[in-house]
Amino acid sequence: MKRLGLTLLVCGLAAAGPAAAEQPPSSTPPSPPPSAAPPEAAPPEAEPPEAAPPDAAPPDAAPPEAAIEPVEATALAIEPVAATRAPARRGADLVVNRPLTGAFIVGGALVWAGSDRVFQDTLAPKDCRIFCESEVNPFDRELGAALTWDDDELPQILSDAAAYVAIPVVGFGGLAYAALSEGRSKGELLDDVLVVAETTVVVGLINRATALSFGRTRPRTRNAPIDDPVRDSRQAHESFFSGHTSAAFSVGVAAAQVASLRGYRIAPWLWGSAFVFGATTGYMRLAGADHYPTDVLVGATVATVVGVLWPRLHVRKAPVRVEPLALADGGGGLRLRGAW
Repeated sequence: MKRLGLTLLVCGLAAAGPAAAEQPPSSTPPSPPPSAAPPEAAPPEAEPPEAAPPDAAPPDAAPPEAAIEPVEATALAIEPVAATRAPARRGADLVVNRPLTGAFIVGGALVWAGSDRVFQDTLAPKDCRIFCESEVNPFDRELGAALTWDDDELPQILSDAAAYVAIPVVGFGGLAYAALSEGRSKGELLDDVLVVAETTVVVGLINRATALSFGRTRPRTRNAPIDDPVRDSRQAHESFFSGHTSAAFSVGVAAAQVASLRGYRIAPWLWGSAFVFGATTGYMRLAGADHYPTDVLVGATVATVVGVLWPRLHVRKAPVRVEPLALADGGGGLRLRGAW
């Protein structure tokens, strides 16, 4: 049996080969096969546990629905801006005492018309008083002669149409259209009309007082033959200043000024029509030999000045306030604030 066991041991060593014979014996247990990785080492294809995968969002990133919230907050921030938008400009308020203004218009119109028609024979000057024939300046004489038409009837018709039809229709009609189309009340429209009519009456009274006082001979009267009936006309010596021109400019300019004070969008058109129709009226008075150039220029100037200033008398004034005033050097004072 011992011999058989030794024989088997020898055969096993022979089968192991020379390598097994050369390896010294070791007490360390045999290592695992090469294909088995150590238990603590991660496989090569696995990423470190602390690294996030590429398609994962950072841990501190807000969810998509949270990113919309600032947009909603911005939209809400716009709402106060729309709520505090300034209203459309309405312009100035006109203060008109309607009964008193209406009475002045009626009374002034009666005096104006009465001095021109009813009491003309009594009030009109009988002869030339100033700027008579020997004193006509070269400007009036030469320019007036150059602008005079051979047909003196057509210019008179056109000047009447421009001063007493076209300008009133455009002026009062423009104010009515502007007031109603821009949402103004009928009371405001009535005040606009009263202010323009009042301004026109004021200019008309100034014109009548000046024409009756100065007594300047008209060009057609000065150039008429001795036996021409025009020399005995009741208006033969009422040349200064032009009533037609002043009437046209007073209505047109006053209407445009009221529109500007009110803030109407039609105001520029009224200013343009005032000067177009006013200038047309003045030229027709020259073409018909009814006035000298200075008569027309003075009439246009007076009416324009009154037409601009008179409506401003009706603008509502701000109350006058006394306020403390701090100066840069540490001193102080008082300040008056208001409108005059």
